[in-house]
Amino acid sequence: MQRFQSKPQTNKLSYYQVAGIHGRPYVNWDGVAAYTSQPYWPGYCPHSSNLFGTWHRPYISLFEQLVLQYANEIVNESPAGATKTKYQTAVKTLRFPFWDWAKKTSSVIPGPLSQATVRVTFPQNGTSTSIPNPVYAYRFQVVPDPNFDGSYANNRQTLRSSSAEANLQASYTSRRNTLLTLFSRNQAYNTFSTDANGNTAPNLEGIHNGVHNDIGGYMQQIAYSAMDPIFAMHHANVDRIVAIWQKLYPNSYVAAASQAAGTRTIAPGTSRDANSPLTPFHRDTGGTFWTSNTVRDTTVLGYTYPDLVGVSNSQLTTNLNRLYGNTATNTALRVTGTGDTSATTYDYMAMVTLDKSVLGGVSYAVRFLLNGQYFASFAALAVPQPPGGQTKAVTSSGTVMLTAALAERGVDTSDREATEQYLSENLKWQVVQNDQVVNNVPSLNVTIASTEVKPAKATNQFATWLGPPQEIDNSTSSS
Repeated sequence: MQRFQSKPQTNKLSYYQVAGIHGRPYVNWDGVAAYTSQPYWPGYCPHSSNLFGTWHRPYISLFEQLVLQYANEIVNESPAGATKTKYQTAVKTLRFPFWDWAKKTSSVIPGPLSQATVRVTFPQNGTSTSIPNPVYAYRFQVVPDPNFDGSYANNRQTLRSSSAEANLQASYTSRRNTLLTLFSRNQAYNTFSTDANGNTAPNLEGIHNGVHNDIGGYMQQIAYSAMDPIFAMHHANVDRIVAIWQKLYPNSYVAAASQAAGTRTIAPGTSRDANSPLTPFHRDTGGTFWTSNTVRDTTVLGYTYPDLVGVSNSQLTTNLNRLYGNTATNTALRVTGTGDTSATTYDYMAMVTLDKSVLGGVSYAVRFLLNGQYFASFAALAVPQPPGGQTKAVTSSGTVMLTAALAERGVDTSDREATEQYLSENLKWQVVQNDQVVNNVPSLNVTIASTEVKPAKATNQFATWLGPPQEIDNSTSSS
């Protein structure tokens, strides 16, 4: 990563330019021009789009390809001997890491991603030294940067919120709860993957947005988020979740859908499907682009995930329940104290619909509080807006699960009346942008709902909803 980041920013394969595919510096990459000559359209990444999940697959593969290339360069510079042989063997199985933000030991952000410096040994000469940690921050080579705006132009390195770890710790239980609920639902791929459905079901893009928001700093703004090295590891995990869901539900995939926001190469309002090009990623030197169909199988790109190796769907379900479930709360194996899986239980959730564009094209979040303490969010990662006030509405919707957080606080979620009373007295929400509470946000709708749940009878099954969520009257209010 250090070598990757040291390449001149003018180099197409430098970290700066590869990260810039996602947003700023708003330039063409690999000769792929914008669909319009207007100086507005930003990065290539589709958000609130049916291509959200699959577009990132060749993107993260590009990061991996370059890390492997530079790792091989370093090994080949080493003198012949046992050390070189050891590294040559290791680099053959080197793959880009994913960061599972729904799993933790002592912290959510692993130590190597949160330390400002790291000690490394250089195989070329065997010396060890401390260096600025290249997976903690990217250090810009040109400051001020004429391609950036506001304070971003003068920052010497990427920044995160000082509360990033605390935020991720606070939202950890709800994030796991929402993720396992997402795995348990056999729904259309488009509904699973993106927040653009007008459907308040749990979706992957919504969970992903919350992680961006909790980290803050560069990660909170689409135009700059990929500059933070944690971005690529975050999105490797998003790709892993897509791959796991594909294994569970192989018959559903990218379906045609209108593009609300558009990208550098996609006009708003046009339709894209599984055969649409994932620009700007070329599959060959002849100019063929990767598509959602050609990246449907990750092994085409030379990798898979440990979760998927040699397991049946039954075993995979068991593993997911063990990894992300909680038998005392929700969505894993739910039993009463006597082992009765027929007992009535409920899921509780916040269903949110909002317009990403309404607060000046700057990201914001609906933050949920229990007893005054932050525990979950639904974030709006704002798509940059065109100049001249021609705002394009971008609707985002999804669900934040509440059940596990309630149970963690001692609430008996099988007692519907008592739980609803607790929510009425203790659950609040607020809209926050740049650490400031914002009132009267247009087009925002927050609904607290519940549904009855059929408990799983074994660990190789998911608990399932018995009907659509129903609104709970007077259950919460903005703070």
